[in-house]
Amino acid sequence: MGQLKGRQAITGKPRTGAEIYADLREQIADGRLAPGDPLPSTRALAARLAVSRTTVTAAFKRLRSDGLIETRPGARTCVSRDLPAPDRASADRTEAAPRLSDFGVHLTIAGQPRRPSQPAEIEFRYGDQDQSAFPAAQWRRSMARAIATPPTVPDAQGAPQLRVALQSYLQRVRGLHCAADQIVIVGSGQQALDLCARLILSPGEGAVVENPGRPEARAVLAAHGARLWPVGVDASGLCTGQLDGIQAGLALISATHHFPLGGGLPAARRHALLDWAARTEAYVIDDDRDAEFRYDMAPSAPLQAIDPHGRTIHLGGFGHILSASLELAYLVLPRGLVATFAAAQKLIGYRCSMHEQLALADMLNTGSLDRHMRRQRRRHSGQHATLTAALAGLAGVRAQGTAAGLHLTVWLPHLEHSQEQLFCHRARHAGLGLSPLGPCYAANTGADRPAGVVMGFAALDPVQIELGVRRLEKQLRQFRP
Repeated sequence: MGQLKGRQAITGKPRTGAEIYADLREQIADGRLAPGDPLPSTRALAARLAVSRTTVTAAFKRLRSDGLIETRPGARTCVSRDLPAPDRASADRTEAAPRLSDFGVHLTIAGQPRRPSQPAEIEFRYGDQDQSAFPAAQWRRSMARAIATPPTVPDAQGAPQLRVALQSYLQRVRGLHCAADQIVIVGSGQQALDLCARLILSPGEGAVVENPGRPEARAVLAAHGARLWPVGVDASGLCTGQLDGIQAGLALISATHHFPLGGGLPAARRHALLDWAARTEAYVIDDDRDAEFRYDMAPSAPLQAIDPHGRTIHLGGFGHILSASLELAYLVLPRGLVATFAAAQKLIGYRCSMHEQLALADMLNTGSLDRHMRRQRRRHSGQHATLTAALAGLAGVRAQGTAAGLHLTVWLPHLEHSQEQLFCHRARHAGLGLSPLGPCYAANTGADRPAGVVMGFAALDPVQIELGVRRLEKQLRQFRP
């Protein structure tokens, strides 16, 4: 076998040509076979490995085409002499620490909230949707029409057809006043937040965030080097009285339905927030993605509808309406920001599938989306009623945010907040998926509260919801820290 030291030479097990090629390439790369080292003949290697000579010949041909071995008439095949000599001491070296930009460093520090990779038997995970409720027939028809549409010049702000249809929908359904050219289509809500942070915040500049709030949204701002100002939230949303004295370039809030506590900003707080933004020249991102479903009355108008100063950026999306896998989102911008955001979209390449955009435009124009929304409101209203009724029967448990949305915050007053993670971990082993409330709070805050969990219900039927609540009751009875 000459210099060959691979596992085939040791074991003699039958191998494919691809495996022989990979092993020889690895030995050449790590220096076990150095430039000029001879290789056994194809006949000898085939006999040793108990494979056909054709198999070995195929592996040698690939190595020769890669320039890793060379053959000469009358001479043995050997490792190419033109290869650089490997650094045999490299295996003993410690890899140097990566060199990162400020963004890379901030991103590493901020991290990302972790969710369990394996769902439980009954998963109350917020953000999930029942895929069987997706309007597949309407979507196929709209997608077929989109594919048949003659191609147009790409638009950095998104398909004009979708922006026009969306402008009409937002004015009719959400009472939002804008023109189609103020809308920018993005791939997801996270992309939208990343774009806003890139273009509005300078590193070290302040950003107001709700506390508690969406941990993944907070992570985006932190990754861009923002100095976060966590502002408390009560049953009526952001406590705007805490904004006094805060200088920030951006505030991320949810005026209509707060995540995760569920409150909505009353008129007085809305005006106080907008006055603060005008004084400090800050922009307010109104995250409206969770406001389409309300069970006691029609959703209140978004913040942009009453903003006299042009400081509001409206963020909406289709994930809660159609499917969590369809993450298309949109921003409605003050006119002064449109050109900059469009230029950034073009430069960065935050493009979305044109066919999906045209299909959504078709569903908006034909009324398919409205009909689907009416069906979903009825369905989610039933799920919501089942969950709230089941939780009402649990002693010592209190549900919050029951007026709207696709999740509830459930307080467990007889548990300490430090026990949330352990409780949720044990519940998952019992087949019950719950999300602890703790990650929604900024670091070193929220210590003066009881334990709580966030329970999404959109992906569950009433039978699963009732069974899940019974399992929750059982876990509460059995839990011992």
